[in-house]
Amino acid sequence: MSSQNCAPMDLLKKHRPRRLADKFEGLNAEVNRYLARAIATNKLPRLIAFTGPAGTGKGTSARILGRRHVCQNKDRHPYDPCLECPACRSLDGLAGAILYSDDGYTEFDATSLSGEVILKYMERDSAYNTLSGNEHLFVIDELTRNHTGVQERLLRFVENTRSLVIITTIDRNSILEPLLNRFTHLVLRPPTRPQIVAGLIRIARDEGFILQPDAAELVCRNRANNPRECVDVLGTAIGAADGEIIDSVVVKTTLEIRGLTDPDCD
Repeated sequence: MSSQNCAPMDLLKKHRPRRLADKFEGLNAEVNRYLARAIATNKLPRLIAFTGPAGTGKGTSARILGRRHVCQNKDRHPYDPCLECPACRSLDGLAGAILYSDDGYTEFDATSLSGEVILKYMERDSAYNTLSGNEHLFVIDELTRNHTGVQERLLRFVENTRSLVIITTIDRNSILEPLLNRFTHLVLRPPTRPQIVAGLIRIARDEGFILQPDAAELVCRNRANNPRECVDVLGTAIGAADGEIIDSVVVKTTLEIRGLTDPDCD
């Protein structure tokens, strides 16, 4: 089989889970089952904080909740979005520092935006109803990049709004305790190496390739078990492969192409 030349970011986006049900048997299954039950029983908290290392699914979880929030066919499923209605599809192509949907979902990349800009948008938009009648759902990705004054302002905002707010952060200690105490705090755990290896092999299989276990281990070792970076390297390896087999030789070549040092090589 010839290479499909799948760009790394394309692979990341293509295999990003889009439903809670996709995550029941994988990483942080307990958290995902809790969220599903909360939605199904109409008890989803208005304020949620996802914390955990990079690549544990904080942003993915927030986006799934956002897609469910705007879904126009909620009656078809007890907790997941339909993925078919215009509102669900409107979140698929979103890109940039501010991701906005007319149906009530706004996501901010706090690594690219100042806290003042984020709060300005939230305070302005929350004053108006959405066209769909949904409450506003605001997601702030990586709140730790914002300074203390912004968090104090956010604390006042969540105390005086009906809007739903989700924050994500790698370091929960960077969030002011009074602010974090207002949120339902859900901790996402990093995957084990065997989980990442199994995931890489599955993704490769879905793309029509056979990733050998020792090659998957090499990717994990080189990228320090960071799931996002491992999938990124796999995407390059798929593009570099001459056939359907991705072995350690292909991975080492990929690491050289990417300028990444193989820890097993002198």
